[in-house]
Amino acid sequence: ESSGQPLAGMPPESDAEHTTAEGGESPFSNSVRIDSEKIDALMSLAGELIVDRSNFFRLFNEIRLLQDHLQEDIGLNQRDMKELRSFSNRFNEAIISLGRTSNELQAGVMGVHMLPISQLFSHYPRLVHELTRSSAKQVRLEMRGEETELDKVMIEALSDPLIDIISHAIDHGFESGDERKKTGKSVIGELIVEAFHESNYIVVEVVDDGHGLNPDTIKRNAPEKDFFNEQELNRMGDNDVERIIMTPGFSATESVTNRSGRDVSMDMVKEKVGELNGTIDIDSAVGKGTRVRIRVPLTLAIISALMVRVGSNFFSIPLANVEETLHVFEQETSVIEGTEVIHLRERTMPVFRLSKLFNISSDLSAETKSFVVIVNTGLEPVGIVVDELMGQERVVVKPLVDYLQKESGFSGATIIGDGQISLILDLHDLVSMTTTSRAGRHHNLAQLCQASVIQ
Repeated sequence: ESSGQPLAGMPPESDAEHTTAEGGESPFSNSVRIDSEKIDALMSLAGELIVDRSNFFRLFNEIRLLQDHLQEDIGLNQRDMKELRSFSNRFNEAIISLGRTSNELQAGVMGVHMLPISQLFSHYPRLVHELTRSSAKQVRLEMRGEETELDKVMIEALSDPLIDIISHAIDHGFESGDERKKTGKSVIGELIVEAFHESNYIVVEVVDDGHGLNPDTIKRNAPEKDFFNEQELNRMGDNDVERIIMTPGFSATESVTNRSGRDVSMDMVKEKVGELNGTIDIDSAVGKGTRVRIRVPLTLAIISALMVRVGSNFFSIPLANVEETLHVFEQETSVIEGTEVIHLRERTMPVFRLSKLFNISSDLSAETKSFVVIVNTGLEPVGIVVDELMGQERVVVKPLVDYLQKESGFSGATIIGDGQISLILDLHDLVSMTTTSRAGRHHNLAQLCQASVIQ
C-alpha cells in the first residue's frame, strides 16, 4: 500500500514521474528549483537578444534606403528591383518574427524572475502594530493587490521607501482618537496599501484618511534659505506645495519619532525611488487624507526609455519619468535669476541643457527649434533640452562602476542597435547638479562612462 511519499533511495528526478495513491500527480512534479544566478544569466541573454533585434531593425532601414537609392539615382531596372523588394520584404518578416519571439522569451524569463509583492506586504501588520502600540492612535491596515508580481530585486529595493512612507503616515498623518471624534471621523484610522500593474510598470499606493497636508503649515515651515523665498511660495499652487515636503531637510512637524521625523525625511524616499527609475507623487486634501503614489518599472534589468541625441552623444531617459516632449525656438527661452526657463501653459518651468551640463557639443543654433523633454523628478517638472528625439526603445541596463555612477547624473548605460553606447540619465541627480557647483567635475565624464561600459 502506497503512502504517497517517494521511496527511500530514489533519485530526485523520479519526482516528475511519481503519482499518488489516488492516481494524481505529485504536487512537486511541476516545480524545479533553479539557482538565481542562472536566471540572472538568462535575463542578460534575453536583453542581448533585444539589442540584436534593434540592430536588425537598423539594417532593414539601411536596406530600404539603399533600395530607394538604386531605383531613383542609379535607375536599376524593374526586374532587379522586384527581386530586391522581395528580399527586403522577407527580411522584414524575419525581423518581425524575431521580435515576437524575443518579446515572448523576455516575458517568460521575467516571469520566472518575478515574485508576489505579498512577501513585502506581509511585514506591514507588525510594523503598524509597533508604531501604534505606544500612541493614542488606532489604525486599521488594509492591503490590496498582494498577488501582484514584480522583480525580486525591485521588491527588496522598495522595502525601505515603503516603510518610511507608512511610518510618516502613522506618525504625522493620523490624528488621535479624540481628535478624529471631534471631526466626525471613525476613531480607528484607515491605512490602505495597494499594488497593481500599469503597462510595464508597477504602482504602489499608500492611502490614509488622516488630517492631510496643510499648505499653509508647509509654507510656514518651508526652509527659505535652501530653495524657496516668500514670493516663490506665494506663486505655488497646492500641488506644488505638497512637493515641498520632499525637499532635503524639510519637516512639516516639530515632533521627532523613533522611525520618522527629521532623521528620516521624505527626500530620502524620493531619492531611493529615483534610483529605481521611478516617480513618486503626493495627493492630499486637508482633513481628508493623503495618497502617496510610487510608480517604478517591473525590473531594473530592462526598461523602456526615450532615446535622445546631443551632438554625437546618445542618452536614454527612463520613460517612466517622461511627461511630454515639446518643440521650442531658442528665442522662446528666457533667463530668470540665472536659471533658463520656458513658459508652458501659464507656468514657468526651469530647463537645462545636457550640452552645457556635460560640456559637449550641440547642433542647436538660434535659428533652429530645440527639443525639450519634460520630466517628472518628484519635486517639480523640469525640461531637458536635446538636439533630437530618436524614439522609444526597450533597453538593457548595464551598470557603471561605483566611482562613475555616484553623483554623475547617470544610473547606467545601454548598447543601442549600431553598437554605440547610450548613457541612462539619473534625473534626480541631474536636477541636483543644476542647483550646485558640481557640474564642473563632469567635464568629459560621459567619455569615461562609455569606456567603463566597453571594458
